[in-house]
Amino acid sequence: MLKKMIIIVCLTSIIVSGCAGLADYDIDLPGNYSILRTSADEITIAPKTEIGWGPNVIPARVVAAGWNEKYIIAKQKVLESENEFYFWILNIETGVSEGPFNKNDFQKKREEYEISKDVELTNVEDFKKNK
Repeated sequence: MLKKMIIIVCLTSIIVSGCAGLADYDIDLPGNYSILRTSADEITIAPKTEIGWGPNVIPARVVAAGWNEKYIIAKQKVLESENEFYFWILNIETGVSEGPFNKNDFQKKREEYEISKDVELTNVEDFKKNK
């Protein structure tokens, strides 16, 4: 009987840990935007709507983000590459996102838009831990 119970508990644990959605989350950002995680590779930024979220304004896979009163900045890992990243700038007021930028072009745009160095890109997983 004990052996049967252990097998049932183990199988239940395996099934539950494999279910989609258990690791999904959303993180509120300024301007009615959210970081959305719907799978390990589908981490995006999208506007909130009355019935959920609108279309992505920054595509997957967002790995870091930061913001001030005017802009949300994001770092995107290129899915097909281990070490390639793009950067994005989202104007909170207009909803216009610009990118993808390489690191040098991103730094130039930050300066052009006067986005302070104090606005740091923070790992998305760190936001979840502090939620």
